Amino acid sequence: KKAALPDNKMSLAYQQIARYLPEGQIESAIQTARNKVVATSDVTSQIYRGISEGLAQRGVKGFEKILNPWGNEVAAQILEKYPAGFENKTEEISASQSFAIRIAGDLKAAQVKPQLMAFIENKKETDSNLKAGALRALLNISSDEATVNLASKMLTDESLSRDLRKRVATMLGEFSSPQITTMLAETVKTPPEVEASIVAALAGTTSGKEIVFEKVRKGMFMSRTLIDPRVEERILMNITPQQQAEYEALIANVDPVNGERQALIDERLKSFKNYKPTSVQLDSGSIVYNQNCGTCHRKTVMSGIGPQLHGIGKRGPEAIAEKILDPNRNISEAFRNYSIKLKDGKILTGLFRREEGAVIVFGDLAGKEFSVAKKDIAEQKASRYTIMPDHFGKTLSQGEFNALLTYLLNW
Repeated sequence: KKAALPDNKMSLAYQQIARYLPEGQIESAIQTARNKVVATSDVTSQIYRGISEGLAQRGVKGFEKILNPWGNEVAAQILEKYPAGFENKTEEISASQSFAIRIAGDLKAAQVKPQLMAFIENKKETDSNLKAGALRALLNISSDEATVNLASKMLTDESLSRDLRKRVATMLGEFSSPQITTMLAETVKTPPEVEASIVAALAGTTSGKEIVFEKVRKGMFMSRTLIDPRVEERILMNITPQQQAEYEALIANVDPVNGERQALIDERLKSFKNYKPTSVQLDSGSIVYNQNCGTCHRKTVMSGIGPQLHGIGKRGPEAIAEKILDPNRNISEAFRNYSIKLKDGKILTGLFRREEGAVIVFGDLAGKEFSVAKKDIAEQKASRYTIMPDHFGKTLSQGEFNALLTYLLNW
């Protein structure tokens, strides 16, 4: 009321207000904040974001009648100002778009469905995080036929990156509607790593497990997919004794993954020893790194979801190759993934980051943080795998592996 704050402090200031102000004064504070005259819609969104996050951390309810209409307005304003394909985009603008998409989904803001659809369908929009976020928001609003068909199209669209298609499949595992289960079961002709994500998504429900086992018996899914760590973990969750016996029978003759991974590591390193890098190839290594690693890892600062990699070159080619090609072999507890089962039946996965009052903050596969209210968690279980993708043995060619390994050894 008495002091001016720079725009970039608004969110934090209002977060503190909402979290620590005497509860009897919160409603008045929200009304004052909503009526505050500000220069831009960006500042309004920062104020709204701070208040909503502060209340979530505080763990209080009862202010939805004030906050929800305001949140709908904020989402609509941001998506109108920064639509899909917005040119000259900065990190701040991308963050605003991502926030608007998230609250549109959380509040089931059906009025912005066209704007959300545009993030997926607009060819000028290349941000995979925004495309995946828009699909999740649409599914939260309604898992209707049109949205499910859109998700199916994304899974099979070869013009989209495999990483995005994997994320779409993983996301669909959070939604247990019969329409989504049927769609996943009917999806065919996807790369092995996308198929593994589809199988993991199906395996979260009893009926989905039955579909997976039937498809493996018919040769439509590879039996080796069943021992993918993520797939195995989902299958074993809430499995019935009959399904347990069927699962064990289906994987009885499948060689352990570790042996296969070690053979791959040995093969890649043998070829790498004959590799003679040039300065041009070092540049190629930088490109491979930025495309596959840069989202989660940084060289000198802990700003990504994964560990910073300063000095990694001292570990030698064998240790680095193992981390790239078999990341689940030796997992640091600081970077272990968690399965989070919610009381409404949804199953999320993420890297534990920190607790903030009444919420727990996790990180997803894209390096983005998300919050879960503690009271909404039915079970939180440490996973057997790390958040780092384990498909690089399939997605990186020997040439790309050589370039990446050379690049990291020079750090």
